[in-house]
Amino acid sequence: MIYLTISLVASLGLCAFIGHRLVRLTDVERQRASEERFALLLRIQAPETAVALQTAQENDFDVPRLHLAFDADDEFAEYTKDRNLND
Repeated sequence: MIYLTISLVASLGLCAFIGHRLVRLTDVERQRASEERFALLLRIQAPETAVALQTAQENDFDVPRLHLAFDADDEFAEYTKDRNLND
C-alpha cells in the first residue's frame, strides 16, 4: 500500500510538471505568433516603418555620434577626447 501511494504521488508530480512545461511552451508559442502577426501587419500597412523598426531592433553596430571627414584628424582627436571623458 505504501508503494502504491508513493507511485501515485510521483505520478501526480510528474503529470503536474509535464502540464506546467506544456503550458509554458504554449505561452511562448502564442507570444511568438503574436509578434509575427504584428510584424506581418506592420509590413503590409506601413513598409517604411517596418524596415525602420526591424533595423532598430537588430542593433548590430553602434551608430556614429558625429560625422567626420576622412582627413579631419584634429576633429577626430577632439571627438575621442570628449568621448573618453563622458564614458
